[in-house]
Amino acid sequence: MVVVWIAEGASAWPVLRTAPLFAVHLLHSGQTALSDLFARTGSDRFGPATRW
Repeated sequence: MVVVWIAEGASAWPVLRTAPLFAVHLLHSGQTALSDLFARTGSDRFGPATRW
């Protein structure tokens, strides 16, 4: 079982609230730095650090 809680003040909340679907990615314990990158406000989530 997985519980996802999105704060109403989160920048993604307006989009997620009306989205018909969303995905939750489960990361390996060795991916803490990646998780932290996506959790920070104002970070370049799709920049060179993610190699995408």
